Amino acid sequence: MSTQLRKEEIFRIALTAGEILIRNGAEVVRTEETIHRICASRGFFEASAFVSPTVIIIGNDEENGPSYVCNIKKRGNDLYRIMLINDFSRRFVKTPMSFDEAMKDLNAIVNATGYKNYVMALGGSIGSSAFSLLIGSSPKDLLPCMITAFLCMIIMFRLDQKVFSVLLHLLLGVLIAIFGNLLTMIGFGQNTDMIIIGAMLPFLPGIPFTNGVRDFMYGDLISGTSRMVESVVLIVALSFGVGLVMNILHLIQGGFL
Repeated sequence: MSTQLRKEEIFRIALTAGEILIRNGAEVVRTEETIHRICASRGFFEASAFVSPTVIIIGNDEENGPSYVCNIKKRGNDLYRIMLINDFSRRFVKTPMSFDEAMKDLNAIVNATGYKNYVMALGGSIGSSAFSLLIGSSPKDLLPCMITAFLCMIIMFRLDQKVFSVLLHLLLGVLIAIFGNLLTMIGFGQNTDMIIIGAMLPFLPGIPFTNGVRDFMYGDLISGTSRMVESVVLIVALSFGVGLVMNILHLIQGGFL
């Protein structure tokens, strides 16, 4: 009975570590490797794991062995937490860590805070303005692009856990187009298109799409396909929001003319 309890503890630790990885944008191959490493470090080499962007299942080949399932509804991109889980798994393998100690460390990783939202928004907005300059905008467009990206990133952080991701990207596209046009209308910018294109940069799902390609190349067809499709849908939603506002403004201006 004690062996069974020990196995359940190891599976719980491995499942929690895998959940944190997937929630923060890790690849499937990294998550599976971490789960198997944690289980094998305590002698459970028969453990099997099914990992996808929406669910993790851990079990073994015993008839009455325990199995654990975790549904994942929200995902993001946090390389800091992924790094912490990598460090945790190495420490867990090398040291005789107890169940309570392991779960305490994992909970600390879940609650870990990286950069403040305004710092990330500032960094993203600076990158957006630099990108707009690279694609041909004038120096007068740098500050409007930076302001647009900064405001939209702050709004994204506020609504990230409250609004469905596709709807959120649609809303962000609308706001980017509105802010970009308003700043140009009041004479604060010169090229509306360049301001909008630059401000869209922080919201493009580049990391999920890249991870999808990597999963696909490693043979994880379900995860690779779902991540790439999700990325394309988010790009379409963002572009649709921008196009919607631009078309409405075009119709209004056409009516006045």
